[in-house]
Amino acid sequence: MGRRTRDLSLLFAVSLVVRLLAIVPVQHPGYMDAAYSYDIALNLARGEGWVEPFLWNYLDNPTGIPHPSHLYWMPMPTIVAWVGLAILGQSYRAAQVPFALLSALLPLVSYWVAVETTGRRRDGWLAGLLTVFSGFYVLYWGHTDNFALFALAGSLSLVAAWQASKAREKRGRALTWSLAAGALVGLAHLSRADGLLLLVAIALAWATSLISDLRSCKTEEIRDWRLEIASFFFVILGYTLMMLPWFVRNWTVSGELLPAAGAQTIWMTTYNDLFSYGHELSPQTYLAWGWANILRSKLHALWLN
Repeated sequence: MGRRTRDLSLLFAVSLVVRLLAIVPVQHPGYMDAAYSYDIALNLARGEGWVEPFLWNYLDNPTGIPHPSHLYWMPMPTIVAWVGLAILGQSYRAAQVPFALLSALLPLVSYWVAVETTGRRRDGWLAGLLTVFSGFYVLYWGHTDNFALFALAGSLSLVAAWQASKAREKRGRALTWSLAAGALVGLAHLSRADGLLLLVAIALAWATSLISDLRSCKTEEIRDWRLEIASFFFVILGYTLMMLPWFVRNWTVSGELLPAAGAQTIWMTTYNDLFSYGHELSPQTYLAWGWANILRSKLHALWLN
């Protein structure tokens, strides 16, 4: 066993112990996002399907209950929670276990990236331990929410895209890494709606690299930028293949690949607008709030960030 393998094994053990200890006092979801994923996971475990036996917002003008689920949230947290329920029984503790296990892998990603970029083992340990003891999120990694899933899939998608860009001289390897990057972006998107932005990040990185190559391009280097384009096509292909079943499901129940009702939330002036019956959310209502309030809210968000 090499030094790096020993480090990763020890780091995983430490991380898993911390994650499992963190979920011990948490016996129920405690907040809306985690409760939603857990409740629908219970539906799946009981054979009741992808439906909500309740209404919690009115953005898509629901006609009644039961109501198709996940027209606002993405489905991956529910799927992972269902796996825990199917294996360990129908309890919140059972639903938490897969999240604790997956989140325990995050410090390994941090370690690997740090060592690859700096070449120093101590930097890997520092990055890994900072991910184990990650402040505010220590108590949330094990919830039936999207934190652990998005962090893991998102970080691995960027690692895969990085590996694809490093494998230019080996076409097959570059395309394989690109396909993996796209599939991981799909998993990140299935975890959080804004996971789609990872495609933008990868596209911008590769476009910058491509422009740089084209500016200094020589005849014998043309294959390189063609490979860049082919690689990004494989990213899109991997993403599409991962998302396709969910696209089909959404089209079947709502007539849209990605239901747009949730996009109305950009016009909210207060969080409680999300739950208001008959309250219009539109550019007109947002602007009617007044520029002073709009500017104050943006400055407040900037300060918090």
